[in-house]
Amino acid sequence: MFWYGASYFARVNEETKHPIFTLQTMTARTVVVIDPYLAAPIQRASKNLSFYGMILEVFADMLNSFLPPTPNATTTPTTLMTFVKQIFTPANAYTFYGPKNPFALHPSLIDKFWDYEAGMIAVMADLIPSLTARKPYLARQSINAALHEFVQKDHYRLASPMIQKRVQINLKHGLTPQMAGRAELILLFGIIGNAVPTTFWFLAYIFARPDLVAAIRAETRARGVVSTAFNPRTGTTENTISVTALKAKCPLIMSTYRETLRSIGNLSSVRLVTGTHTVTVPGYRSYVLKKGVMVQIASGVIHSLESVWGADAKTFNPNRFLSPITTTTTTTTASSSKENGDTYTVEKTATALPKGVPSAAFRTFGGGSVICPGRHFAMTEIVGFVALCVNMFEVVDAETGAAPEMPVRDDRRIPLSVMKPVREPRILMKRRVGQESVVWRLEV
Repeated sequence: MFWYGASYFARVNEETKHPIFTLQTMTARTVVVIDPYLAAPIQRASKNLSFYGMILEVFADMLNSFLPPTPNATTTPTTLMTFVKQIFTPANAYTFYGPKNPFALHPSLIDKFWDYEAGMIAVMADLIPSLTARKPYLARQSINAALHEFVQKDHYRLASPMIQKRVQINLKHGLTPQMAGRAELILLFGIIGNAVPTTFWFLAYIFARPDLVAAIRAETRARGVVSTAFNPRTGTTENTISVTALKAKCPLIMSTYRETLRSIGNLSSVRLVTGTHTVTVPGYRSYVLKKGVMVQIASGVIHSLESVWGADAKTFNPNRFLSPITTTTTTTTASSSKENGDTYTVEKTATALPKGVPSAAFRTFGGGSVICPGRHFAMTEIVGFVALCVNMFEVVDAETGAAPEMPVRDDRRIPLSVMKPVREPRILMKRRVGQESVVWRLEV
């Protein structure tokens, strides 16, 4: 399994074609679910199927957003991932952990955080990580030390209400400042570790398609989500994107966002069977899940099933989450209040799921009783930031000057967060013609 990484379940599925199958390891059995109709009853809250029990098992073993000023053109090639990391890491840390967050006080931690993220599995393997995974191990040590300082010096009192409450509860129940600081690492990973690669893929899918870039720019302009004002104090033009209006009025960018999530979502939803349990779904025979077995719902396989998503399931389709609607306009003459007739216009709206696709088939944020509570925040910041970038920048391949090629997903890595590319595309970014001195902002 380790040789194949995230592609392993897909390989087994190609050979077996079973909706559910068991994998035997040296010490345990894992049940893998690759059918959304079986996933639905399994992911529901049940006294016999526990997500939190699985968490305990694992641990027992081991914007008000803004874009800072940028030059009109980048003369030095960078990678798209690096660009997103440099923006999102400090911005999200500030949003949640306040002005005295670890990254603000110790900027070198930005690179160290990603050193840790890249080698997290090697550290978790716990095979003398100080020697076998020294770089990520030392990076984690530095981050934990800064988080200890964050609690010890009461910097958390300037953080968001959620972080203040978390730290206060941990300290109240007997955790030391060092322990309470370390407890923040997993949340820090959650708010940064997934947001960055998701934003990277969202931008990559768009900028690799010039026609999609043009369509999203036209949509945001035509739908009135961008307001323009002149600031006499600074002598600059300021454009502001309303993210609330963006989500409500721009179905193409919202559909592209959801299709990005479908295309890159490869994490498995995990349950621990705490009591022998029978799963019965109409059209299937019954399956018995025995106590002590771990169940993994293979999101990556489900997201690419042609039987669920159609013949183009393995390709990226930015229009997949669009649905036609018909609007009616009644016209009257200027001289009479009588109605002349109705005009019908067919438009598109973003939909949560394409017609006929079960809800359990879209698994980017998990499902059931433990679906990610931060998914709405993530959508707001990611969609807003991407809309900002699409309107501000031209992005080209650093070598060819053409649209960047779409990077290949690295399915050989075992994912603990959103999948990374095999190779990060090197790009040049420049302000769009006529936008060189315009200030762009986001508002919710």
